[in-house]
Amino acid sequence: MIDDILMFFFMLPIACEALTQVIGSGSLFKKPREWVVEKNIPFLSELWACKYCISVWAAATLTFPYFYIKTGGNITASNILLTLTATLIVHRISNIWNLVFDIIQEYRINRWLIDLTVKETEEK
Repeated sequence: MIDDILMFFFMLPIACEALTQVIGSGSLFKKPREWVVEKNIPFLSELWACKYCISVWAAATLTFPYFYIKTGGNITASNILLTLTATLIVHRISNIWNLVFDIIQEYRINRWLIDLTVKETEEK
């Protein structure tokens, strides 16, 4: 039970956020992103340009295998609906984690600027 809670609220959403960042901003996917946008391929160019969209597909990529394994491969309408719902929830939770990581990064940048300013002031 606790492992399901950890997986659903922490591991899947954080993995989703990481996958979204790698695909949407990372140098690993820079050339494919640029190529798809340059070629203006319908659907794909919109997908690559929208981190929110990437996040939904990243959540689906992570959630579907997880629920397939959890349900023992039992593909029923209710399990599909459960998986689709879980995908959207994981996506939304990953957005919250994105905000948390942005706040941490902003704090680090601000701390660095404050430390730099103090150091410059002390040197004068």
